[in-house]
Amino acid sequence: PYNSGQTRITPPSLVKYCALFPDEIGELFRLYFDTINASCTLLDPVYHQPERLIGMNPFLFTVVIALASRHYKKRSFHGIAMEFARDAARNALMDAPKTIETCQAFLLLAAHPIPCKRWTEDRSWMFIGIAFSLGKELGLHLAPDGSLPERERLNRTRTWLGCFCIDGSHSVQSGKLPMIARDDYVACTSREWYKSSPSNIAWDIHVCWYVHMLTVMLEYREEISKWQRQEEDVDIVATAVRYDQRLYEICQAWENRFAEHPQSHALSGPVFKGRTDCCRMIAAYMRLVVLSHGFQHGPQIATTRDSHISHQSIVCARTAIQVIIHHLFPTGQLRFAVEVSPSPYSETHGPIETTALVLDSFRCFLCCISAEC
Repeated sequence: PYNSGQTRITPPSLVKYCALFPDEIGELFRLYFDTINASCTLLDPVYHQPERLIGMNPFLFTVVIALASRHYKKRSFHGIAMEFARDAARNALMDAPKTIETCQAFLLLAAHPIPCKRWTEDRSWMFIGIAFSLGKELGLHLAPDGSLPERERLNRTRTWLGCFCIDGSHSVQSGKLPMIARDDYVACTSREWYKSSPSNIAWDIHVCWYVHMLTVMLEYREEISKWQRQEEDVDIVATAVRYDQRLYEICQAWENRFAEHPQSHALSGPVFKGRTDCCRMIAAYMRLVVLSHGFQHGPQIATTRDSHISHQSIVCARTAIQVIIHHLFPTGQLRFAVEVSPSPYSETHGPIETTALVLDSFRCFLCCISAEC
């Protein structure tokens, strides 16, 4: 049994089967927070310590260990660890406590899906739905009670913003309606949340940035959906250009916030810079998604090689590719990226696929990009 203070706890099956001792568990948790948590910021390293989680929520404890084991150098047990995570998820559906930690575990499994051979076997969408339903039941979509401890309030908000981001990402990519409305109270009031407390973690600022970008993307999707249902007469090119400009202005405003953030000059600066570069790449990708609608549905005269929308598409495509090649890939941080598919959280596949799809019909523009990448 794992000794936590004066309490002896029967450890999860993963710990017993893989013979994990406390020192090794501590290493795996540190590995998770140093790498994976920077890409998908759901947990607080102070609040979610192994000594607390192993007894409070073995499901989340197992998921963290399983995800970290992929990058553990001392021995290889990632495959079997993910099987234990799958079993823990199955058991959690029947008897796990309805807590924030259970919600977080399902979100992590949605963001880092268990490998499968067929698309139909992917369960990310199911985990997203479970996390959303559980979050609503726990009241995470409401403002946290001021009487709660500070870190618990932050934990509630961070978890719901994680639900919003993963749900919104899946919606933008799959074309399905989001479960969480874009005018969600917590999401719409999160612009300054990353600096609301000294206990906020470094990566909270990137979560707030992504929420802001997603709200605009979901608004754009709503407007396009009305046009597709022929409820409104929309100038598709003008609409794409207008929303592209909005996304650009949001990015410029957040660039200043990133530069002013204390972590940009701290010891964790390289990781913080990597996350900021990832934001730049995702922003270029989102803008390209918006502009691609203008290409696809706009009149031919408005999408010539010298048109504004053509120029902006080339700029965005080039930016996404350059950031990946010159900034993200050399750091080695891409191996820790979120893998949820389909999602803009996927830091390599999404931008490249969208760029390829848009440019496949406009091969005459490729020289403009290849000459500068």
